[in-house]
Amino acid sequence: MAEKKIPAAAAGDTGEEDAGKADAEAEAIASGKLKQQAEKNAHTRTQNFLDSLNWCVLSFLRLGFAIVSIAVITWAWHFLTPTGWHYLTAAQLDKLQTVLFTGAFASILQAYAKKHMS
Repeated sequence: MAEKKIPAAAAGDTGEEDAGKADAEAEAIASGKLKQQAEKNAHTRTQNFLDSLNWCVLSFLRLGFAIVSIAVITWAWHFLTPTGWHYLTAAQLDKLQTVLFTGAFASILQAYAKKHMS
């Protein structure tokens, strides 16, 4: 039966690289830089999360803008074209007008825009 060789890392040999990391950590602890590095890393993680959250919010805002734009174009289409070209019923058009021209939707967009533009 052939002998199997165990890799050095699996055999418990940590190598020089790990020893160098341990020395660097010990030096950072002694000089007080470890706490600063930990705070910097925490700040970086927090900022990355906030950047991701902001990207999501902006994506939803863009999607909302696209949907509202399509709705406005559809509403205008029904007022500018002959009756034979309409594809919404009167009830559907009334519902569309209600959604488009209520103050709630506009106030949500205005609050977000005001927060991020000031």
